[in-house]
Amino acid sequence: MIQLLFFLFICIVIYRNVQRAKESNDTKSNNAGSNTMTNQPGANARPAAPVNRNTQMAKASKQTATVVKPAVKETKEDGKSTTEYLKEKAEEDARQHAKEKFEEQKRLYETRGGLAVAERYLDGDLIPQGKRCVKCGYCGAENLVPMQPRTRYSCYFCREALS
Repeated sequence: MIQLLFFLFICIVIYRNVQRAKESNDTKSNNAGSNTMTNQPGANARPAAPVNRNTQMAKASKQTATVVKPAVKETKEDGKSTTEYLKEKAEEDARQHAKEKFEEQKRLYETRGGLAVAERYLDGDLIPQGKRCVKCGYCGAENLVPMQPRTRYSCYFCREALS
């Protein structure tokens, strides 16, 4: 019971602080609008028009939008924006990945006698059209190869040549 009362008390305090902050923002924006009217020499002093909450929200969203834009346009020491830097980094990573993949394929080609690796076949899977299942003579694993292969293949698991 005490915990419930404590929780209720904390909620009330937070709610009142939020309401005070809203009221102080409203009075500051109203005072700013009325000060411009009274500071002008020769202007008739008239009360400030009631401000619509929708216009206040629109002004607040415009202010936050202007705050966000400089963060996006932030430049690095070399004069490039963050988005340009990230784009270049992604392109560089893609080139590096392609290079590593090419080197791996080259290494496999050299170590396995230039044979392409067959596809893995699991028991119970359907054999795709245009492919056949070949059993490895060394390890006994089943591999998928095209019906009329143009090149020789090696086993998916042990890399021995398939016949």
